[in-house]
Amino acid sequence: MLWATCTNGAVLKRSLLVAALLLTAIVGPGAALAHDEDRPGTIVPLYSSPSSSEWNELVSAKRLHPRVPIVAIINPPVWINAGEQEAYRAGIRRLLREGIDPIGYVTTSYGNASFDSVKAELDRIKAGYPGLKGMFLDEMANAPGKERYYWQVAGYARSKKLDYLVGNPGTATRESYLDMVDVVTLYDNEGQPDDCQRTDWQSRYRASNFAVVSYNAADLDTGKVRQCADRASWIYVTDDVQPNPWDTLPHYFDDLLGALEEPRSAL
Repeated sequence: MLWATCTNGAVLKRSLLVAALLLTAIVGPGAALAHDEDRPGTIVPLYSSPSSSEWNELVSAKRLHPRVPIVAIINPPVWINAGEQEAYRAGIRRLLREGIDPIGYVTTSYGNASFDSVKAELDRIKAGYPGLKGMFLDEMANAPGKERYYWQVAGYARSKKLDYLVGNPGTATRESYLDMVDVVTLYDNEGQPDDCQRTDWQSRYRASNFAVVSYNAADLDTGKVRQCADRASWIYVTDDVQPNPWDTLPHYFDDLLGALEEPRSAL
C-alpha cells in the first residue's frame, strides 16, 4: 500500500497524488442509469426468491408505469445450489428486459467490515450474477473518518463494472460520503417521513442523489410522496414489517408508482 510504504516526504506526496488520480478515474460518482434524472423513481429491496409472486408483481407494475424508474436490490443467499442460482440469473435477465435496473447487496457494517471481506463479497456477486448494474452498500457510515474506506469499496466495485452505487446510512450524512456513491438514503425507518427535508449542503445536489426507504406504513400518503419527490426522488414505502420488511411488495405499490409518474416539475 502506498500509504504504508512511503517514508520520504516528497515520495509520499507524489504517491498520494497518483493514488488520488487513480481513485478519481475509477470512482465517480459513477455511471448513471438509463433514465431521465428529472423523473422520480423507486428503489425496491427485492429480498425474495425469483419464484415468488413479488417478482411478477414488480414486472407487472413496471409495465403499468413504464415511465417510472425502478431499481431492484437483489440479495441472493450466500449458500445456494446451481438451480437456485440460475433462477436468480434468469430473474435478473428478465428484470433487465423489462427496463428494471437490478443491483446487488453488501453490508459494510458502518465501515467496520474489513475491506477484504467486502471485496470477496463483491467478487462473489459479480461472478455469480453478471447482469447486476451496481451495488447497494448497506449500513454505510455517516460519521467522519471512514471516507477512505468507502473510496476503496467504491473503487473496487466500479472496477468490477458494478457502477451504480447506493449507500445506505439511513439517516442524514456528510457531504464527503456522497463523493463516492451515486445515491445516499436519508431515511430508512418506520413510517413515511413528512417532507424529506434536506440540509444546506444536500440542497446543492440533484434530488436524484437522495433516497428514502420506509416500512411499517399501513397506508400510503401520496401527498407526502409528492412533497418528498422534489428533495429525494428515489422513494420506497411498504406496509411490510420487521423482522424482514423487504420480502413482500406493499398492497399500495401501484399507487406509489402512480404518485411518482410525473416529472418533478409537475409535482
